Amino acid sequence: MSHHVCRFSRLVVSAMVVALLMGSAGLAQVIPGFGGTDNGPGDDWTSEDAEYVRYMHQQRLKKDLATYTDAFAAVKLDEEKTLTAMEKAISEAETNAAGNAVAAKRKRMIVQHKTIGTLMKIDYKYGRVYEAATKVKNDKVIEKKTLEKVEQLLADLKTQVRANRERIADLYEQVEQPRKALAVLEGLYNGLSETERASATTLKERINTLKKQLGIKVEEG
Repeated sequence: MSHHVCRFSRLVVSAMVVALLMGSAGLAQVIPGFGGTDNGPGDDWTSEDAEYVRYMHQQRLKKDLATYTDAFAAVKLDEEKTLTAMEKAISEAETNAAGNAVAAKRKRMIVQHKTIGTLMKIDYKYGRVYEAATKVKNDKVIEKKTLEKVEQLLADLKTQVRANRERIADLYEQVEQPRKALAVLEGLYNGLSETERASATTLKERINTLKKQLGIKVEEG
């Protein structure tokens, strides 16, 4: 590998890696002689060169995966802090209400409404991480170990997103907005694959219960 690196200047190697992300056509534009010219094929481009570019790209995928894994952990921590803050705020609100049930309920619902907004922003962040990690997964030169790790990250993200959305639906019910809770749960259910829907019986039952409460016809099956 050291012999190979000596054959390229830092500028050309960097250009190759960047161009790989743009496709082979980009390489032809960035590196003179790549893919052939009007005067014939590029004599300097070898299979060793191509393998090195592939290697560098695989290393970039590993770094990207590490970045997205850290991002997932950070968003998850934000979610945990949000829920902890909600519980603390509700406890303080009920204490300050001094036995006044109406005041306690009003303050509790204010806190819950605020939490819903924060959790929806967190849901968006999870989605951005999922989208980025999916691009790593779909890369054609990804190594097997990297692929296995990114697939696990995507599975963990899906689990966390589902839990977060069900919690949002819980809060909508608690603030007496069942239609919004239903919309969240139906969106969650519709986003599942056929296989996942078959095992999501609890989610389906919850949707049907809300529909009945709202006077909406429940489809059989």
